[in-house]
Amino acid sequence: MKIHLLIIAICLFTNLQAKVHFTSDSKVISDPYNLTNNPKRVPGATIRHYFHIKNDSDKTLINSKISTTIELSLFNIPNLKIDNLQIDRNSGKIIISLNEIKAQKTTSFYFDLILK
Repeated sequence: MKIHLLIIAICLFTNLQAKVHFTSDSKVISDPYNLTNNPKRVPGATIRHYFHIKNDSDKTLINSKISTTIELSLFNIPNLKIDNLQIDRNSGKIIISLNEIKAQKTTSFYFDLILK
């Protein structure tokens, strides 16, 4: 089963000269049959979603928001408690709020969802 993530990055920041790159990817970390030994995208598999936000400019970004959409109907969503991350369970919209993204730095994080 192939899962396509629709990625829409919206960067709202004070300094319009900044260069921000947003990437995301996902990886199967376990499934109910193979556990962690060569896991597959089968029902019950745990999918880890990674997000990377890179500031290529020489300016620190303040009060930044990144927005992306993921097809949540494919997943069972555990009660996620991640600072600076909101998930709208109806629309699949994920909003990442960061106080600052330092110049020439990458901020990365992940969360896990269970494939239906």
